[in-house]
This record gives sequence, C-alpha cells and structure tokens, in this order.
Amino acid sequence: MSAHLRSVAMTGVAGLALMLSACTSGPPPTPSTVTVTATVTAEPASPPAITDQVLENLTAPPMCQRQSGRLVDGKLPGIPAGDGETGLAMNADKKYVWAQSTDPQASPSLVVAFSCNAGGVEWPNVLGFFGVHGDLLGSYDLGDIDRLEHSKVSSIDYRGGLFHVEWAAYEGAGSGTCVETEPDLESADFYVADGKPAYTELHLACERGD
Repeated sequence: MSAHLRSVAMTGVAGLALMLSACTSGPPPTPSTVTVTATVTAEPASPPAITDQVLENLTAPPMCQRQSGRLVDGKLPGIPAGDGETGLAMNADKKYVWAQSTDPQASPSLVVAFSCNAGGVEWPNVLGFFGVHGDLLGSYDLGDIDRLEHSKVSSIDYRGGLFHVEWAAYEGAGSGTCVETEPDLESADFYVADGKPAYTELHLACERGD
C-alpha cells in the first residue's frame, strides 16, 4: 500500500474512533440549579362584618340581677312577664349602640351597650366587651362610675385602640347632679387590660358634690 493510501486509511480510522468516543461519552453535564424560596406574608384578615343579626344573637352580660345569656332577636329570653327585660341598648335614633375595632388583632374587637329594666325601672347601661369571634370577654356597669339611677349610652366610637363612650347620667325623670333639669353628659375611653375592662380619660359633667 502506498504511503498516501496508508495516510488516508489512518485518517479514516482516527475519525471513526473520534465519532465513537463522542457517542459513548454520555450527555454533557447538567448545569447546577439554584432553588429560590420566597416567603409571602399574608395580610391579616379584616374583622368580621357586624350586622343587626350578629348583634341580636350576642351573649348579654349579667345585669339587673340576671345571669348572662344569649340574646334571641336582641332580647334575653326566659324572663317572666312583668319582671322587665334585658337586651341591646338603643340611642335616640333607635339604633343599636356599638363600635368595632379596625384592627383584626385587637382585643376586644367589639363593644356593645346593653340595657335592662326590672319591673319597669331602667337600670344603668352595661358595656359588653367581645372578642373577634363574638365571645364575651367581660362587662362594665356604668352605674359603678356615676352611682346614679340611670346611665344611658348615646355613642361608642373606636379611636386608636380605645373605645370612646359617651353617656347621660341622671336620677329619676332626667335630673343630673350638675344641673337639676338636665342629665349629666359624660365620657370615657374603655379598653381591656389583664382580662378586665377598664377606662381612662374620664370626663364628668361636674365633680360629684359640686
């Protein structure tokens, strides 16, 4: 075989070997991958919507020497006729008096005014403090502040973590301790501390005894 033919043959063998090597060397290495985990913080859910139906089925706090109990259509059932009633308080516009926190993590989440009477005599309103699920956390009798026959809540507003409550306190048919012909208009900011309702920023119409 001539030198030229031997060169061509060797070149062909070398090329075939290279092709076989390429076929048997396996796939190219897979590039390394990086896993990125993103943490998404969910926004807190908004407080549940409060409707008249929700209010009318809350648990009334103990008042008028009656035990706590769940309302039915806004009234405490099971009270004998003529013995009075317990239920949701209403303002001058015949609306239920309440306020809800705008903070879904707040406790209490809801403050509601309750009224009661015994044998036709109205007792001071009582504030009910509720958790986000409608559970009764505690209550506060406004009569413990005024020591008058009547304390009637006119409004409740949520203000930056506190519930601002305004009410009229009076004796008999409407006489206050400051002006005999008018009730005493008073207010305070309520909250719950260590599981107990409390208040701050108490504003009385006048000092008791003036």
